[in-house]
Amino acid sequence: MCPASITVRSLGPDDVPSAVALFNARFPHNQITERSFHRVVFGDAHYDPDSTLIAFDAGVLSGFACAVIGEPERETGECNGYVKAFLFAGEREDAGAALLGRICSFLSSRGVKRVQAGEYGGGPYFFPGVDLRYEDTVGFFETHGWRTTGTIQDMRIELSSWSLTDRDRARIEEVEGRGIAIKPFAPVMIPAMKVFVEQMQEKNWFREGWEDVWAKGRPAVVAFDSGGIIGYAEYRPSKAEGSFGPTEVLESRRERGIGSVLLLAAMLLLKETGARAATAHWVYPPELYTHRGWSTCRRYAVFGKTLGDG
Repeated sequence: MCPASITVRSLGPDDVPSAVALFNARFPHNQITERSFHRVVFGDAHYDPDSTLIAFDAGVLSGFACAVIGEPERETGECNGYVKAFLFAGEREDAGAALLGRICSFLSSRGVKRVQAGEYGGGPYFFPGVDLRYEDTVGFFETHGWRTTGTIQDMRIELSSWSLTDRDRARIEEVEGRGIAIKPFAPVMIPAMKVFVEQMQEKNWFREGWEDVWAKGRPAVVAFDSGGIIGYAEYRPSKAEGSFGPTEVLESRRERGIGSVLLLAAMLLLKETGARAATAHWVYPPELYTHRGWSTCRRYAVFGKTLGDG
């Protein structure tokens, strides 16, 4: 039963400054801006005001939650619900319970049978899961009937002390020996990229109008064979700490070392631009990175709940 002092309503644009302030106070390791909030919440094609909520306790902003309904699963045709953000202020767990209750009721009314917090790949997100450093949020999910369904890692490497190993060079030579070329992206490659994107699994990484953005240049490397582009990897250079990803190799060409060589090529380019370190978010598979000197810097839990379980 929701206490009478708690009210829940849809979040509107005028609520964003207060929601961002609460977010940053609650999650010190994940500071955001109003611009990034708008991008993640309102910029998602799956945004629904009925599942983007704020809670007040005795008139004081006490919580925020955002959920969406994803695309149908390939295997089952069913749509999962995804909690993209969830937080409550201080000790106000009643506000958190009210928010999650409303979210689950909304999703259930739309025919959703399963909801999870984390692993949302259908659009922009704040976190890939629930950061394990926020123990009270982890504990809240655990005590409210959500089950841990997996973990996600971010990884990091010190590029200043990294260099190619003999094993790395051998892998590059082996891939190139099969007629596969790894090249920095250039705008002239956009027609080939369009064909590649149509074959990708993660098409959401290329939103409508991506061609105009990439036409201005993009820090990325691509893998070519005689048939066209078969893989790509993005990176973001920075003097202090760059980043790697996203990356994908066509499903029919995986397990052949192409992803490894794309990673190595991006690492070399990051180092050439002066980046002393690099991070990669939501890595998979982790072994692709650990074999090249990366180590885990952050862990997330993914929680799931079957609606109707109570």
